[in-house]
Amino acid sequence: MIHDIKVGESLNPPKLEVRVGDEIRWINTRSAPVRIVFVDPLKDRVSCQNEFEFGGLKGMFSDEASNVGETTIEPNQYASLCISSPGSYSYNSRMVANTPGGETTLTGKIWVARME
Repeated sequence: MIHDIKVGESLNPPKLEVRVGDEIRWINTRSAPVRIVFVDPLKDRVSCQNEFEFGGLKGMFSDEASNVGETTIEPNQYASLCISSPGSYSYNSRMVANTPGGETTLTGKIWVARME
């Protein structure tokens, strides 16, 4: 099953319940790029991915950070992944903002249940 999370001025939905192996897609509905960054290591829990990378600059600082998933999504594009282990997963959506400071961060959460 495919579950969409639309990233605009807010996350819709901000919390999502899925089953192991379901595809989760983040769709950027903004006019500027959006960066999705998982809070905890994820690499060994992903069964499929499209546009997500693991490591990057964070990977230079620790082994744990090299397993964190992140992606930048251009306007009107999407990125997706499938999580293979049950649990709770938090991520940050970092967006360029028209306010002083230049960036807004929204936090989302995904609960992954076992397949029955």
